Amino acid sequence: MEIDKKSRAQNPDLYQLDLDIVQAEREKEKIEAVNGKVQLVNEQVEAWCQRISEKIDQQFNENITSY
Repeated sequence: MEIDKKSRAQNPDLYQLDLDIVQAEREKEKIEAVNGKVQLVNEQVEAWCQRISEKIDQQFNENITSY
């Protein structure tokens, strides 16, 4: 988003609002990137928990049937 110097001089408040919008968009992009990474880790932890739960269930069932 570029504003020429003439517009900037005529409307400093609008120029500042445009800068604020650009900054907010950059922050949003950073947050979305971090959110994507968090979601990936969450999915990996969930899959790991599922595998561990299955192993515990298998171990428990084997121990019960062996007695």
